Amino acid sequence: MAGVGERDDRDATLDASLVDDESGPREKQHVAASADLVPGQLFAGRYLVEGLLGRGGMGSVWRVRDQMVGETVALKTLSLHDGSDRAIERFRREVRLARRITSPHVARTHDLGSQGGVHFLTMELIEGPSLSRLLEKERRLAHDRAARIAAQIADGLAAAHAAGVVHRDLKPDNVLIEARTSRVVVTDFGIARALDADAAQRTGGIVGTPLYMAPEQIAGRTVDARADLYALGLVLFELLTGEAAFAADTPIAAAVKRLQQPAPDPRSLVGLPDALADIVMRCLERDPSRRHPDAASLARALVEVAGTGAIVSLSNVSIASPTATPTANRSPVAPLLRGDRALAVVPFAYRGPSDQDWLAPGIGDELIDVLSRTRGLRVLGRGAVQHLDGSRDARDIGRSLSVDYVIDGTVQVAGPRLRVTVRLLDVATGVQQWSERFDSEVEDLFAIQEQVAQRIAESLRLSLHGVGAAGAISPEALELYVRARHRLRTANAVSPVETAEALERVIELAPDFAPAYASYATACVRAWFLPSPSSTRDWGAEAARAIERAVEHAPDLAETHYARAQIASQHGRYREAVGAVRTALSIAPTLPEAHQFLGMLQVEAGRAKEGLQRIDLALQLDPNLLFASLEKMRWNGQYGDLVVFDAIAEKWSDDPTKQPFLAQQLVRVGAFRRDEARIRRGIVLLEDLDIPSAPFMKLYARVMLGEREVQGGLAALRTVLDGKVSDRFRSLVHQLCAEAYGRLGDVPSMMEHVRGGAESVLVDLEWMDRCPLIEQARAQPEFAELRRKVRARCEQIWAA
Repeated sequence: MAGVGERDDRDATLDASLVDDESGPREKQHVAASADLVPGQLFAGRYLVEGLLGRGGMGSVWRVRDQMVGETVALKTLSLHDGSDRAIERFRREVRLARRITSPHVARTHDLGSQGGVHFLTMELIEGPSLSRLLEKERRLAHDRAARIAAQIADGLAAAHAAGVVHRDLKPDNVLIEARTSRVVVTDFGIARALDADAAQRTGGIVGTPLYMAPEQIAGRTVDARADLYALGLVLFELLTGEAAFAADTPIAAAVKRLQQPAPDPRSLVGLPDALADIVMRCLERDPSRRHPDAASLARALVEVAGTGAIVSLSNVSIASPTATPTANRSPVAPLLRGDRALAVVPFAYRGPSDQDWLAPGIGDELIDVLSRTRGLRVLGRGAVQHLDGSRDARDIGRSLSVDYVIDGTVQVAGPRLRVTVRLLDVATGVQQWSERFDSEVEDLFAIQEQVAQRIAESLRLSLHGVGAAGAISPEALELYVRARHRLRTANAVSPVETAEALERVIELAPDFAPAYASYATACVRAWFLPSPSSTRDWGAEAARAIERAVEHAPDLAETHYARAQIASQHGRYREAVGAVRTALSIAPTLPEAHQFLGMLQVEAGRAKEGLQRIDLALQLDPNLLFASLEKMRWNGQYGDLVVFDAIAEKWSDDPTKQPFLAQQLVRVGAFRRDEARIRRGIVLLEDLDIPSAPFMKLYARVMLGEREVQGGLAALRTVLDGKVSDRFRSLVHQLCAEAYGRLGDVPSMMEHVRGGAESVLVDLEWMDRCPLIEQARAQPEFAELRRKVRARCEQIWAA
């Protein structure tokens, strides 16, 4: 097996090539032939056995540590039913073929070997439940979630088919969901066929599991890649309905039904969008020629119906600007087409006790979040509309925001009762297109928000995706959550720890409230990147735990995957970061923070034009995004147009929450431009700030003004580099130290920090090439190799 399921003692969720309830006595009798390893044993002189994951008809699966490469992998000891040289060679041939498959949605086969007559192979370890375990737990899945899972399976199949490999035994047991990332992974390509082929020939039988076989497999006819599409259709039918497509008393009877009867329509069991039902029915055509032509086209159809407009495989997605024209095989993630209808949610009016006035902005913010999951709708963020409190004329709002529709309303509170009145206005005509009143208890705020979003989507004839029960929450926890979410959105420099602790309290009060887990994960990552001297907690470790819990409790929320992207980038896992943010955008195509994050990565990785375009898109969605404006300011100040820098600086000059960022940018841009006036202006702002970075930035500023006597103070920064800070923060400190030593002419110290950044997680290729303060570094013999390391990380982003 290539993964681990939810374990109970020694039990684990296993792919069915190892634990197959339908395998019968013929397979079971060979279990004893597998090697009986012992935890702590060094197997084959290389693999340190950590524990048994499971046993099955084809052998055993062990969790082992590969001592040669230092990685934990899954090791399978295999029971070959025919021990002849011909059988062994057939097995090797099949495994060699499977190794040619390269896809994030296919478990990678590493090595093949034998020890003491026992044949084994090692595979990528996917820690998470199988699809069969997920179905066991949830019975059936939401339409969009099922379509997204099936799209990833189809993407893996497409890669396999392109390599000339047909699975022939696809079923829920052979699909794993990685717990940490929600990545869907198909396992055991070719292995079941290699192990069972001779037995099938001897008995006149067939290779595969009867419940998921295509008709041509059952009939013993020629099998090609389209048989896998049929199997995927059966899996998708089960995901959507909770029932097998062909029910019968035995697996063989179910298989025979497939030869004699057309597939049932899943709409006879559950309500489904027609487009999704049509995909299932086309997969289940008895005639292979009437199915989808290939797995890639099936993946695209599934993604389209899931409402993302994006190709799931990261290898098939370009990091293009939102207006870029897709090539034949590439498509920008969550493209915001010019034809998308634009909508703004104006702050709701509030009537009620002053101590509950947080309810009105809270409802508006959450409504924006839910509507952002709607394909075909461009939803502006709160920052774009918060200045419109006094206006209620649809035409005026439309002209100022360039939107097609406006939502406004009132929130009334009387004791525990809540009344929300909402209306949808057509900007072009000024006509009220829809209006409704919702009455409930205060703690039912999230249920109201989802009802409102659904009614709006229906009114606009759009499909709302990913809406489900948020979970129970008390009035106390609700207020804490809404206020913490507001602080998280404002993203100022002094409150990430306070925000994280507030959200932690929400989880304690409302452990079933899924959105709190996603928000808490984001807050923990921010608390880690912006360390507070007053907090002794290890926010890096807490962020990792928080993201695991978010994936468990809130896998369908875009913010969960946005948090995954953030922590992956903090560790320098940039390919994973891009993949996670693309998942977030597939769920919520207009999530401003996700576009901001992707744009910032593009700018850092040397694709400034594309990155700045995406940052502009993020700012169109929410003009108050702090880090998008900060990145636009930084790049233009250092390398671009100072007019842009000065415009943002002027806008921030009267905002106390922006002063820390403005001060640091003035100092650093002044250093790049040899502009002492900017540096001194930054120093004046720093004098009034009580923030952790102020002492260092003042020291940096004095160095840039030529004050050589402060050089000794730079050595104190080593305490920062040795602390519990993120790798990204550490690489930023290396950059600033390199710049300071470069200004002082201390080349060895400058190179120490250039080296420190380059050998860590630095991806700022433009800094390596253009920063004037490290000009002497570029003349050093080792610089070319250091630059190569930085570029290699950038290529992870470009290739993703």
